[in-house]
Amino acid sequence: MRSNEDQKFIDVMLSMIDDQFTKGYNYSRDTVIKAIVLSMLQDASESFANHLTWILVVLLKHPQSLKRVQEEIDTNIGKERWAEDSDIKNLPYLQAVVKETLRIYPPGPYLVPHEAVKDCIVDGYHIPKGTQLYVNVWRLHRDPKIWTDPEKFLPERFMTNLEGETAQNRQYQFVPFGLGRRSCPGMLYATQITHVAVARLFQGFNFNTAPNEPLDMTEGGGITLRKLTPLEVLVTSRLPPALFGL
Repeated sequence: MRSNEDQKFIDVMLSMIDDQFTKGYNYSRDTVIKAIVLSMLQDASESFANHLTWILVVLLKHPQSLKRVQEEIDTNIGKERWAEDSDIKNLPYLQAVVKETLRIYPPGPYLVPHEAVKDCIVDGYHIPKGTQLYVNVWRLHRDPKIWTDPEKFLPERFMTNLEGETAQNRQYQFVPFGLGRRSCPGMLYATQITHVAVARLFQGFNFNTAPNEPLDMTEGGGITLRKLTPLEVLVTSRLPPALFGL
């Protein structure tokens, strides 16, 4: 048996899901584990792709922010190796860019519906028992009562307090993954994957839009917040060929 430090996701699943866990179900332990893994991969693929696209779009729209991200990566990691999980703590501006993009373009614009188990009052409205409530994250993240210049892309708001924005605001009004015991169980997983992916993406490549073609920022409708039109960019390498296996 591996030590706790060496255990991977599947190791933890194997150690936690036993015959007692599956008692009363018509599925084996292996089937339960496979279903959970498949669900995580399928549920994350579309939201991750949309989120990564919006990060690239907003940084292309704000070249000074893109330059700052790459300078931070070059300073703290360099160009002789790829970024790793352990490097992310040294990339505070990159983390702020990810959060600010989640604020303006949350992959899930509405949280999973919640049903009122009894009559209650929500923001002054009487909600009868059995009513399903949807939290409009997109609207909450752009509320001028909560966020200073809510339509502006300002990663700095997650590094220092802008006027009118407090730590409490961020805790309860920044909810791209939901909040509390019914928050997204893949939050930590998604955050770690996104930070490393973004770090390597902008460490390894330069991105430019086609000359004289403005970026289309139109949002598409649906359960997830996608970009309406495909993003087309010109990609060039910014690392030694050896790091690409050439």
